[in-house]
Amino acid sequence: NSNIHFFHIPTGGGFSGKYVHAPGNKDLLKIFFKYDASSSGTDVVNPYASDIVNFPVAGDSIIGFGLKNTTLYFNSFYRHTFENFILRTSVSASNNKDAISWGVIPGSNRDWRVQWKGEVLYNISDQVNLLAGSELQRYQFNQAFSTFHSGFNEFLAGGYAELEWKPVNWLAFK
Repeated sequence: NSNIHFFHIPTGGGFSGKYVHAPGNKDLLKIFFKYDASSSGTDVVNPYASDIVNFPVAGDSIIGFGLKNTTLYFNSFYRHTFENFILRTSVSASNNKDAISWGVIPGSNRDWRVQWKGEVLYNISDQVNLLAGSELQRYQFNQAFSTFHSGFNEFLAGGYAELEWKPVNWLAFK
């Protein structure tokens, strides 16, 4: 027995997949994706009720809280090796949705993100390497409860460069 009452028994499921392709020693491609979905409904104490003393007696003291969630995620990576440098790039994306019900009051959360990264590692010599790259990200979050809505949407960009000098195998300066 439990003191938790589900008006909607928790259910869920999902799937994922991975693909790796390495045709030789110069190329590597990795792809991963995942999808999940779940839902449940629980009776909880109604914070807006005037009669919470008699809980768990049914009536105004109890209200149904429902949640339905879906999440989608994707990630990929590619690397190619040239004679003196290595090119690496990756892309990642996610989308998460929550449909929430607090009795008859609806709510929702939604966030999504897309990110790209690319970089080049150049071997100038056995002792000196140069790494340069860039990252781009777009992120959005929206939240709603009844008639109230909030959220943000932003774009981030960055670049970097790093020079590494290894005068001996056990010592490196960056």
